[in-house]
Amino acid sequence: ASYEYGSGPVAVKTLADLKIDYVLASELGPGASGLLERHHIRKVSVKPNTKVSDAVKEMLTKLKV
Repeated sequence: ASYEYGSGPVAVKTLADLKIDYVLASELGPGASGLLERHHIRKVSVKPNTKVSDAVKEMLTKLKV
């Protein structure tokens, strides 16, 4: 995937620049998914309409942080 197409790749570049380790999302496009993998950013699937706070709490529990 290339950074020149769509908002997903631009968002991934920003996340990579910020040294983000995880992304929680219900859906990601193929371009963004490939770029996340390239930057070693882990994707975590969440159910649609999940509150951000609930998704983060669940993720932290799984990571035991």
